[in-house]
Amino acid sequence: MDIRRERRRRAVEIDIHSLRLYIRRYVREHAIGLFEVLNALAMKRFGKDVVSLLLTEPNRLYELVLEYYSSREAALFTISRLFIRPLVIKLGILEREDELVEAAINNPKKFVEILREHGLEVGV
Repeated sequence: MDIRRERRRRAVEIDIHSLRLYIRRYVREHAIGLFEVLNALAMKRFGKDVVSLLLTEPNRLYELVLEYYSSREAALFTISRLFIRPLVIKLGILEREDELVEAAINNPKKFVEILREHGLEVGV
């Protein structure tokens, strides 16, 4: 079995609910209180929870974090290390982390396409 097929098989085994819980738990463990603040802001501004924004409109999540911190470096770190890192860990695609960060900020359609390549049905 080739590597791509094996990765796809693993991704399919990960249901979206367990992935959402894993991301939520990861953010809460690494930045106490931040998840709740960002989640409240996301619900107020977009009518979606923060994990839904990550999986469907990651550029909006980046904008929200950028507005919260008023610092591109802090926003990039938060998106990369607190939101996308647990996603790539759970999917077993660490080698695509930088690509996903870039796509999340600049090309959300590509971000969703990459997740779909790995068996996740996400997107608007």
